Amino acid sequence: MGYQRKVGKLTYKYEAPFIFYLVLIVSFSCSNEKEEKNFEERIIIEKIINEKIYGLSKSKMMKTEEFANIVVNENFDYSKIEKISDSIVSNREFYFSISDTLVNIDKRSNLYKTAMNQFVFVPIEDSNISKVLHIENLVIKSNLIRVKNKDQIDSNYFLGKFKFSRVIYEKGRRERALVFMFTEDTPFLFPVFLLEKHNNEWEIE
Repeated sequence: MGYQRKVGKLTYKYEAPFIFYLVLIVSFSCSNEKEEKNFEERIIIEKIINEKIYGLSKSKMMKTEEFANIVVNENFDYSKIEKISDSIVSNREFYFSISDTLVNIDKRSNLYKTAMNQFVFVPIEDSNISKVLHIENLVIKSNLIRVKNKDQIDSNYFLGKFKFSRVIYEKGRRERALVFMFTEDTPFLFPVFLLEKHNNEWEIE
């Protein structure tokens, strides 16, 4: 069964199954696009965690008495100290806490305006609604442990409590992106990361 539409002297007949499949195709296409965007957003957040947050582990270790002893024992030989400290960091567990919400950034804030100007960035007018980050699906380094809080954890091994903004893509293409990061424990001088896609892989610039 279908319906008809008359245009001038011509009558077009549409079959119900055709309309159904058309709606189904459009819905499937939109769903795939949403899933792809969510996946890409997760990949970008993982990149920042595994590089920038994990990178704090070495600076944390450098403040310990253990590191001071290594410096003295190796007679301030920088190359040896670096190798030893890298080995220790890679085999030690570090902890961090992360919010399960990707927050919206106030476009009227000085931080937002400064980032747009500094990176010469024209953003896509995406949704301003905060969204859930499924942190259980994040793929992070095996010695980087996510915890709810830092209670009962040695402060020398706790990297901080972090919250990320939604990924902001550049207008006209999706090969540049900005992410804002907020933290209570480890202040960053400028908590904004610019990423660019090279050979289909996101890299922090």
